[in-house]
Amino acid sequence: MVEAASRSTASGLRFRALVPFTMVDFPGTLAATAYTMGCNFRCPICHNRDLALSLSDGLPEYDVSAVLDAVRSREGWIDGVCVTGGEPLLHAGLAPALARFRAEGLAVKLDTNGCFPDRLKAVLDAGLVEYVAMDVKAPLVEDEYSKAAGVPAAKWLPKIERSIAVIERSGVDHEFRTICVPGLHSPEAIGAIARSIAPCGKYVLRAFRPVNTLDPEYEKLPPPTEGQMRAFLAAARAHVPETVVA
Repeated sequence: MVEAASRSTASGLRFRALVPFTMVDFPGTLAATAYTMGCNFRCPICHNRDLALSLSDGLPEYDVSAVLDAVRSREGWIDGVCVTGGEPLLHAGLAPALARFRAEGLAVKLDTNGCFPDRLKAVLDAGLVEYVAMDVKAPLVEDEYSKAAGVPAAKWLPKIERSIAVIERSGVDHEFRTICVPGLHSPEAIGAIARSIAPCGKYVLRAFRPVNTLDPEYEKLPPPTEGQMRAFLAAARAHVPETVVA
């Protein structure tokens, strides 16, 4: 459940949605999840349409203090904060926000699409993130990635490749992940993604859900079958044995 708004006139990063308690967003950690607004991609399957498109009407605002207040109200239950979006690394105020969370003794998980490797490296090198999850949406080929991202991907692919390297060299606990979509992905495509991230600590495959997608046409697609997910998993494990379906 998303909490009611808590507004502030103080400067700094504003979050536009807040889940005050989650057991699934941050592996091994009870956490709150805070959502930033805005994204450089327009993924047709995106479930956070308003955040991706920066459609702010009716959305609450939370500053960092409001997120911390929500955490403190559940003292003894919450150990971390998951920062997601949108794309959090678009925001200049991200690093100070993460530093505030860390100063409160909270573990921090960052979700990213991998398009801003220098900013990603800066927050990892500064010790502001304990866990990073990066989406790899398709094989690192222009036409396939463009279709999955909903924008021309040529300028982003070198940055995505750099982010993969930054994460793997950082020593920070991490996962790469792909939402598996019939029509967008085949076992061969998932295998190609796995090759591009290998070796890595963890690769997570998730089944597409045809609900509230940015492109309404994708709501007409069926989710992958169990057999399709098994085929995706086998293709990925040929290159990343630690692949799981979540």
